[in-house]
Amino acid sequence: MNHRRRIRRHAKDTPDNATARQSSNLTEQRNILRTRLRGWEEILPIYMPGLLQHREALELAASTRSQLRPAAGVDHPEDAIIWLPSQIPTDLRPRVCYPGLPAIEEKI
Repeated sequence: MNHRRRIRRHAKDTPDNATARQSSNLTEQRNILRTRLRGWEEILPIYMPGLLQHREALELAASTRSQLRPAAGVDHPEDAIIWLPSQIPTDLRPRVCYPGLPAIEEKI
């Protein structure tokens, strides 16, 4: 999480007319974060086996509410959603998360 905040701050502080060095530094930091997020996404099905179904239900509900609005993609990795048990409604956690995972997140 701290890495994401740092990149957001760096992106905000980098002007539109940034030097090549400033731009490449931001790009490098974003690529590192993308790599870390990919690794996280690979292990998510192990610890949150019901997440795929939960996300599909959320997307279906969102598309039903706004049929005309296109799905918004994430342009930068610092804006991506990092799925954690705390982001899942309490009543759905037993269906989405591996048993005991929400308690582990709380301890951390």
